[in-house]
Amino acid sequence: MAETSPRISVEYIPDMSAEDRKAITRWYREVFNLPSEDMIIPGDYDIRVWEGDQWVSLVEVVQRTILVGGQPVRVGGVGGVSTHPEHRYKGYSAMALREAAHLMFDELNVEFGMLFCAPEMETFYGKLGWQPIHKPFRHLDHETSQPTWDENFMILPSPGSSRQWPDGEVDLNGHGW
Repeated sequence: MAETSPRISVEYIPDMSAEDRKAITRWYREVFNLPSEDMIIPGDYDIRVWEGDQWVSLVEVVQRTILVGGQPVRVGGVGGVSTHPEHRYKGYSAMALREAAHLMFDELNVEFGMLFCAPEMETFYGKLGWQPIHKPFRHLDHETSQPTWDENFMILPSPGSSRQWPDGEVDLNGHGW
């Protein structure tokens, strides 16, 4: 049987069927071993990689205007980066992240991509052009909705832009993604 090339789908989440939204919730619970659906906050767009008719990888993108140094900055928040364990190390997450960059910069016209990751994942994202920012950021806690601080995030500058990440306190204006 000949191998098929992976394909990518991009869907606007509010337009998704209820069945697809439930499938994404199941995906997150399985891949991230989440105890409940309460921790799942959907993005605006889902980017999925398919191997034949099997969904193997996912990235979500949310549009958000955050504050940096009190000034608004439009970002494409990237979250939920995941590949099913049986399909890892085939480049699927990288493929989905490249498509996310296309969506963020060419279609949504944001200034930067922004994601949160464990320090051990910075090398992976760095190979795709993401830059670490080791500064605290303010967001609302997912469980309590109380303001809280966290540290370390990564940004992806818009291709061809000379704009640098601004200095100052970072406020996500809501929950993280």
